[in-house]
Amino acid sequence: MAELKGLNELNRKMTEALSAFNVRAEAADDFAYYWEQELVTFPVVAYNSDGDNFLEEFIKDRFGFVHIDHFVALLLHEVGHHLANEETDEGAVADFCWEEKERIEQELRECAEDDYEAKKRLHYQYYNLPEELMATQWAANYIKENPLAVNKLICACESALYEFYEKNEIRG
Repeated sequence: MAELKGLNELNRKMTEALSAFNVRAEAADDFAYYWEQELVTFPVVAYNSDGDNFLEEFIKDRFGFVHIDHFVALLLHEVGHHLANEETDEGAVADFCWEEKERIEQELRECAEDDYEAKKRLHYQYYNLPEELMATQWAANYIKENPLAVNKLICACESALYEFYEKNEIRG
């Protein structure tokens, strides 16, 4: 497999774009937050993830958005874990969330691939768990209250990703 060019630069630019939130950013397979490292990860190529698509749909349904930038909304959800989940990091709430996530993920593995309604129901259960809902609520509030900063973040992310794509001759 060929080595990707400009990956360190992409990570630096994405971390810079998120500097207001005191979190690092790093390219990975998907969106995630690693609290021990204060690290948000993001995918560098588009992929079809039911979870990400349902999260966007959940944000629109729950918080009244007609349109949101998919990438930045999911990125800010992960930042929300960093900024809004202090109360849920440990104890009974964290244990409950962990157990429920395991149950939901098991049910998703057993769910028929074409059962859209069951997958949506399970994903919505997941996103309504306290730590997920708090992260999403933070992201939705930030998007609503800071439209100029969000537009600036969208531009910074798009610019960094497009530059990375050009260096690696990735075409959409």
